[in-house]
Amino acid sequence: MKVFYLALLLCSSATRFLSLGAQIMGPRFQTHHVYVYKYVASAETLYVRGSSGQNAGVGMTTRAHLSVAWERNGEQLVRLQLFGTRFQSTAEQKPETRNKPSAMFGSSSSKALQQPIFFLWRRGKVDGIYVNNEEPFEIVNLKRGLISLFQLQPIVGETIESDIAGECKVTYRMKRNRVRKLRDVKSCTNRETAFPATNKVLGTEWHGTGIIAATVEQDLIKLVAAEEQHNITVNIQTTAGTRVLSRQRMKLMDSTPGPEPTQEFSVDRAIAAIAPGYTARFLGAEKSPSHSKMHRSARLMVQSVRKRMEPDNLGKSASTRSFISLLRVLRHSSQKDMLKLLQKEPEKTLLQLIDVMSAAQTDASRLALLSFLDFSKANKAEAYERFLYGCAFATRPSPELLQNLMVVREAWKRLLAGSDTNNSDTEIQTHLLALKNTFLPETVHIFTKHAELGPGATSAIAISGLQGFPSEFITHEVNSAMNRIYHQSNQIYEKTVRVAAAERILTGNPSEAEVRNILLSLHSLTPEMAKFILARVEDLLRVGHPNSNIIQEVLKDHRVHNYEQFARSGSSSSFSGFMSKMEGVTSTYNLNILYSGSGILRKSNMDIFIFSHGSSLHATQVSIEAQGLEGLIAGTPDEGEEDLETMASMSPILFDLQLRPITFFNGYADLVTKMWSATGEPTSAVKGSILLIDHSQLIWLQFGVPFGVNLLGALSIDISGSMDVSLWDRQSKTIVCNKGAVVLSSVGSMVLGRLKVHSEHILSTEARLDFTTTVQFTSYPFLVCMQMEKDTFPFREEQQQSERLEGGYSWNARRAREFNITGSEFPLHQDNSMMCNIMYDVEEENWY
Repeated sequence: MKVFYLALLLCSSATRFLSLGAQIMGPRFQTHHVYVYKYVASAETLYVRGSSGQNAGVGMTTRAHLSVAWERNGEQLVRLQLFGTRFQSTAEQKPETRNKPSAMFGSSSSKALQQPIFFLWRRGKVDGIYVNNEEPFEIVNLKRGLISLFQLQPIVGETIESDIAGECKVTYRMKRNRVRKLRDVKSCTNRETAFPATNKVLGTEWHGTGIIAATVEQDLIKLVAAEEQHNITVNIQTTAGTRVLSRQRMKLMDSTPGPEPTQEFSVDRAIAAIAPGYTARFLGAEKSPSHSKMHRSARLMVQSVRKRMEPDNLGKSASTRSFISLLRVLRHSSQKDMLKLLQKEPEKTLLQLIDVMSAAQTDASRLALLSFLDFSKANKAEAYERFLYGCAFATRPSPELLQNLMVVREAWKRLLAGSDTNNSDTEIQTHLLALKNTFLPETVHIFTKHAELGPGATSAIAISGLQGFPSEFITHEVNSAMNRIYHQSNQIYEKTVRVAAAERILTGNPSEAEVRNILLSLHSLTPEMAKFILARVEDLLRVGHPNSNIIQEVLKDHRVHNYEQFARSGSSSSFSGFMSKMEGVTSTYNLNILYSGSGILRKSNMDIFIFSHGSSLHATQVSIEAQGLEGLIAGTPDEGEEDLETMASMSPILFDLQLRPITFFNGYADLVTKMWSATGEPTSAVKGSILLIDHSQLIWLQFGVPFGVNLLGALSIDISGSMDVSLWDRQSKTIVCNKGAVVLSSVGSMVLGRLKVHSEHILSTEARLDFTTTVQFTSYPFLVCMQMEKDTFPFREEQQQSERLEGGYSWNARRAREFNITGSEFPLHQDNSMMCNIMYDVEEENWY
């Protein structure tokens, strides 16, 4: 009996040893056998939201016959040949959507599907493949996808291995006869990503997974199932993007007697003997040579969208969609064709066409624009400006474009020199505005010098230039200069300059002493300036600014934080609030309003910021400044502003880019003329279309098909402003109107032979945001009412998928939804609400 149990124990141990030995050696094939596997694979585009049950894509079914052609020292050369291959639409399982290889690739190329391919296999690792040189790339890639499934190494843990997507990081897990492999698809090297965004707010996010599960009995692979999914979304709107799903399944069906392996000494001799003309290749996919394709005529496309490109349509969704559609066509157009378009385009839509060509950013569009725009002449100043704005907003500036713009480097040197010469104040201000957009550290000392020494307008521009630099560039010398300006240590400054200096200090990297000195100085300021500084400090505390801890520490001092210091009267204000909160994205607004001692608007800033993925983007700023208007109401100018010339202007910033300021009037005579001739029409500050998001990516699916991604996001914008002073009504009104439309187009595509699979997801919206400031000086103190209103606006989502086989069937599916987002008035501070109520009550009583 003991002998029986001992024998049983020995047999069991031997079985486990043999099983362990098979796992250590890895899977392999027996010689003199042909193994028949059934292989089914598919790749389909998915809807970004929801599921319709039908997705565009392509499926493949075949039988794979494998046998050992050569073996030596544990290394096997495996011969793989496909039989009975068929292709099928994943959307509609109908007879007309089942295709023979000849329908997909043509009769000559389809024969290559049955040509054998060889791969070198050792301990479950594929070390390379051998391919017929005449075989088309697309067909070889399909075979690569199948061969990748045989890569199952007998290891546990992480490793780097090659498959169709290049070198990838994989993690193996094993349990008995089951192997599970997790592919880190984002680590794969055989992929192409173009034009990554420098700011993550305008970037994209790629989520991908790859899982392979296999059953290996002894040393034979019985079953392999693989699935991978990719989801590419836009950071600014996480519901916009494209998705793809790929599946593979391989199952052993049969094993029959097979041929005798060759007895050559090396694998190279074996290949030369059994498959002359075959060469060694890597397992990673190869891109097919590009062929010229028919694209839509740019001339016809321009004709179809011209009406929607007219200036009155800017800021609307239709204009933005036309911008994206035309952009995609122009990226495939020649320089000759685009130059003809520019020469023949009507004046009314020429600037919009320049916007699109500048955004195309191809060599052909660049050369066409440079040929059309003769910079030696001054008769196309607005066209030059639109082109240069397009270059400034470029999502992928080419080396050639930078080379063409090297003159900007010389201009920068001239600006640096010009800002230090005895030029007029106006010339220096122009130079500083230009330098502001360079964000070059070399300009910090120039801005600092002019901030402290220049007249009011020059100082304000210089300080605004410093505001764009991170704290690490703001040295002790810069901070000292800002403190001297605020506290007027050496000379008297305009209040707008002092307020800007205080803003630079408080939002930079202030010390407790600097914050304390600013708060202790409130009693010496004019009421409106003190009110504004206090409101700004309170707003920084309310929104949790990074410097709020320092401010809170200073407020523990009762000399600073007391009723006398904080009980300030006036209409000036600073307020921040949320415009929207979405998953991963937050947008905020900030309103800063500074009034003169006479109650007339001195300066207002309306800023919109977007935060996403740890980054921020200064989307827009519209700044309106007025001075020298106190005489209209017999008011008294503030200290340091007695000799200011009557003037009002508007200065826009768009996505961190300072645009050209607009002057409403300059001088008392100009003001009176425009008061009597005013039509009530606002002055345009920004008008045009720009490309914000431009992402292209090529992902190799393990199936063997490339998935192309193209995400475009465009903005059509129309910002205008007006300032109206009525002596008859004793009222002034300032209006800033922001109209804009955003369209996000996400395209995913696959091409296999003559079959084209296309998926597009479009989000579009248009909105209007008005900021109105009304001041009534019929009585004292003046009534000031600020309103920030958002109109009801539409939101539209479209998803469409299609399959088209050249000379064969076509299939399309589309769905859309549209709804309105109710308008609202954004909340401001409580004092403003009380003032607005009083103002409207007064108006009603006067009417009756």
